[in-house]
Amino acid sequence: MPNVSYPYKAVDPDNRIVARTLEAQWEEKLRELEEADREHEQARRRKKVVLTDEDRQRILSLARDLPRVWRSDTTTNQQRKNLLRILVREVTLTPIDVPKRATRVQVLWESDAITEYRLPRARYVSGTKVSRAAEERIRELVLKGHFDVEIAEKLNRGDLVTGTKRRWDRDAVGRVRRRLGVTRPGAQPPHQPVPDQREDGLYSTRAVAKRFGVGKRTVTRWAQIGLLEVAAGGGHGRAMWFKLDDETVDRLDAYVAEVSKFRPGGAS
Repeated sequence: MPNVSYPYKAVDPDNRIVARTLEAQWEEKLRELEEADREHEQARRRKKVVLTDEDRQRILSLARDLPRVWRSDTTTNQQRKNLLRILVREVTLTPIDVPKRATRVQVLWESDAITEYRLPRARYVSGTKVSRAAEERIRELVLKGHFDVEIAEKLNRGDLVTGTKRRWDRDAVGRVRRRLGVTRPGAQPPHQPVPDQREDGLYSTRAVAKRFGVGKRTVTRWAQIGLLEVAAGGGHGRAMWFKLDDETVDRLDAYVAEVSKFRPGGAS
């Protein structure tokens, strides 16, 4: 136990009780530290690894045959990462365009040795460049009225892949469909704006937004939470249409007025 003398006599008499308490706490913490050090030393001795001459020879043998260690079924991915950290100091990648597209890979080992590789660099392949079979299948399914997400599911079940060798999703189908210039029957052509009102009296999202002085996203949110009922349309690639009868208009006017009270500058 370290001999720590507290300057007890130098403390003002009025504060000696506090000083005695602090001294006792200090001594207690020193005892706890000493006990922790003793336990740590005992644990270190218990877990100390003692290598025999045979163990050392096996380790040296493995070090001379790292590929076998790397490929061993008993070597985990975490252990492989640790091997790389031990052996490799730095990796440098340099793109090369002449005479051929490639990437120069330089590996600086911990031994200061340098290993260099040249790997071919693939050219960019657009996701819209797909096989003729995929194009024909997309064209066929679009003309049958299927949505992009449905087409993606059917293509994946048919083992057809995109130009980048990935699975299909809605966006990938949409890119190819637009390049092919095919449109699902009944879908609103993208170059023709949706009118504010249809012949049957239903209103578009834009028309509802104008009527109540809100954004189109707000109208979409109203439809999602059930505040405004969708009378027709909706879904992928289909515009939503709404019926603005007197009851609906009164309800939304009251809702907008109530919400405006909580906005900066709104009614108090």
